Amino acid sequence: MVRAVSGRLVRPRPLRRCVAPLLLAAAGGALAQSGGERAVSILPSASITQTVTNNALLNAAERRSDAITLLSAGIQLAGRSGRVVGSLDYQLSGSIHARSTAANNTANTLRASLNSELVDNWLFVDASASISQQAISAFGVQSTDLSIDNANRTEVRSYSISPSMRGRLGSSVNYVARLTHSQDSSANSDRGDTSGNSGSVSLNGALTAGVGWSLTGSRQRTSFSAGRSTTTDTVRAGLNYAVTPELRLSLDGGREDSDLVSRASQHPTTWGIGADWSPTVRTRLAVRRDRRFFGDSHTFSFDHRMAHSVWRFSSSRDLSTGSQQLVSGGTVALYDLYFANLAAQYPDPAARERAVLEQLARDGVSRNTVVGIGFLSSAVTLVNRQDMSVALQGLRTTLTLSGSRSDSRRLDELGIAQDDLSNSEHVRQRSFSVTLGHRLTPTSDLNLVLSKLRTAGKLSTQSSDLQSISLTWTGRLGPRGNLSMGARRVEFDSVSSPYDESAIFATLSMRF
Repeated sequence: MVRAVSGRLVRPRPLRRCVAPLLLAAAGGALAQSGGERAVSILPSASITQTVTNNALLNAAERRSDAITLLSAGIQLAGRSGRVVGSLDYQLSGSIHARSTAANNTANTLRASLNSELVDNWLFVDASASISQQAISAFGVQSTDLSIDNANRTEVRSYSISPSMRGRLGSSVNYVARLTHSQDSSANSDRGDTSGNSGSVSLNGALTAGVGWSLTGSRQRTSFSAGRSTTTDTVRAGLNYAVTPELRLSLDGGREDSDLVSRASQHPTTWGIGADWSPTVRTRLAVRRDRRFFGDSHTFSFDHRMAHSVWRFSSSRDLSTGSQQLVSGGTVALYDLYFANLAAQYPDPAARERAVLEQLARDGVSRNTVVGIGFLSSAVTLVNRQDMSVALQGLRTTLTLSGSRSDSRRLDELGIAQDDLSNSEHVRQRSFSVTLGHRLTPTSDLNLVLSKLRTAGKLSTQSSDLQSISLTWTGRLGPRGNLSMGARRVEFDSVSSPYDESAIFATLSMRF
């Protein structure tokens, strides 16, 4: 059966692709109701947004003004019950267009995680799920407002379930055995539909004081619906040395057997070296370089938290084996930045959760806003990516700066999957955003958001620029309500589908 949504054909997805996220959400509900020692925070919310735009179709040739009503209801849950720790942030939104009724749509957003200890100090299960709106193609129409229908945007559902066993062999050897199943699926595109299964066994122990050893064997199998399946087997042995309690060095080597770059399995030697330095509880620097079957890879991350600021930078060159990794492999949610920034002020996670949501509401920023770039892929991809973010919090002013850049190239050239990287040998994206919030009075704030996204492919016709600016006033209506009003301007420069849009909007939101 095929159905039409907003002028697009949508194929229903198999039920099994939706089961795990629903189970995870149900587990979150069980967390709130289970007995025993509990520390649970539950925060329902609802909002209504009215937008008047001069270009509801995002089309320069066929401009149409419209009034759009967006209704949203959500719930945030976080806490611990016995040996179960979990969090859930879900929101359902529906848009109603006064003129372009065919563009009416619904959207889900979900961020959930669950960690459980089924058998004391031995059997564990970790699970996560997400639902988000993502761009299908980097070369298609880009937009900033989820209430406006965009044929280049789709809902992506992802989940991961990972049971593990951890224990000791004898008196000096630790072991970890883990299985992981993950799946990504998009609502109205075969791009990015993938499933992954992996298993690993690792042993580690101490040779002398400060010197440890490890031995790891793993297998990973990735299958793309629109592409092919590949398998990678790895065996590694390593040493690590604690120079000081704050500095640890590591060195390992082994072999990788993969059919990714050739239908015949490859057996190259692999090695890696790394360092992890945490001079204080507020600062961490980690760096690693590896020689893999596809060439050099690296990871670099720096996190530093001060009394009123959070600084983060990451760089990586590695494989992306799932659609979400391109979108969120290095992205940072503004929620996470605020959560880290308020750690010293609110040590209790539940209290910090409420403080973060209140801060985001004052700044007129959605809790699902992320700093990042991406698109959906249908084959294993090599991604070179850097992400930077800074959150500064003053007495009355909050400033968030974020930037991302990525260079994506297809590594698996044996398949026939169609996506952006089958039409261009590379996709380069650059993004930058500034969010400035200023408290005018104890109950009102003014917020300015500027953002820019630049995309380039091999051909000049594949280049585009998205620029937006918005100004929002937010006032609090008692302890649980907010009213915000604002205006925005969006310009999208593209050879094939340019447009510009101006809009005014107002949002009434309530937390219960």
